[in-house]
Amino acid sequence: MKRLFRAAAVASLMAASGYASTLYVLTSNGTAYSVSSSGGAATAIATQAGLTTLADVNGELYGLTNAGALYDVAYTGGSFTSVATGLATGITALTADSAGNLWAVSGTTLYEYSTSGTQLFTHALTGISGTAGDLDFYGGVLYLSAGTTATLYSVNTTTGAAASAGTITPTQTTVGMAHGAGLLYGFNTTQVFTLTTTGGTAGAANITGLGGGNNIIDAADAIPEPATFGFIGLGLVALGGLAHRRRKP
Repeated sequence: MKRLFRAAAVASLMAASGYASTLYVLTSNGTAYSVSSSGGAATAIATQAGLTTLADVNGELYGLTNAGALYDVAYTGGSFTSVATGLATGITALTADSAGNLWAVSGTTLYEYSTSGTQLFTHALTGISGTAGDLDFYGGVLYLSAGTTATLYSVNTTTGAAASAGTITPTQTTVGMAHGAGLLYGFNTTQVFTLTTTGGTAGAANITGLGGGNNIIDAADAIPEPATFGFIGLGLVALGGLAHRRRKP
């Protein structure tokens, strides 16, 4: 019985450590896809002309066009719903924080928006070299990839000041970042790879099925699979059982 409990606990830890996350990418023709963190075939969700960035907000996808139009993207059914217009134009990086607000970069300006499109914050983004590739909150820190210089930055969300966290090595033009089940991932135009907070990379895997000539231009965070929740729940039950057995005289 103890072996069963231990096995379940291990399964819980494995599920929480990034095994088989579903991530989301956006390609140059405005199509959102779901992809595996281990690469392989992508699954098309929907297409919206002009869409340039993508972010997951508490289990819901949002996208922005170059003209500053905000859309809610359905995971199933292949539809986009217009949410707001008049946001900053030329946004090249988008992510969301734990409070459910969107953070974006246009040129050298950092923005915070609500999911209804209301601007909450704006500040000059300083200390970066090159064009912003993507943003991602990971471990409570806002990270920015500068795709053209292969540099990873941490960004102060109060002042907009960026500090180099390291060079992305081996050199990757990191156009997208996302995290899932405890791991940070980077994307170049055709691949996904794990990314450390100091810029190290590993395990680059090809993503297929994006359509001829369509490259990845942005990425969004994972939504845990139902099976992952099941494994975690099983592990928690097992750990609770072990604790109860140890308390018994």
